[in-house]
Amino acid sequence: GTQEILIDSTAGSEMIRLTDKAGQVVVMNAAAGRERIQATDKSGSVILMDGVMGNIIVRSSNKVLINT
Repeated sequence: GTQEILIDSTAGSEMIRLTDKAGQVVVMNAAAGRERIQATDKSGSVILMDGVMGNIIVRSSNKVLINT
């Protein structure tokens, strides 16, 4: 895959997206009302930190292990 760093400072669409060779992506969205940080790995698992609602959402393609 292609590695990419995208920085968008367009008013209302402010965000940074990092994509690595494996297709893993980290998105930091700073647009008003849509603030969030999302990390997606190559298996499709996602960690989402919702800056608007204050929730942390984990979607795993396998197990989620905490404090192991």
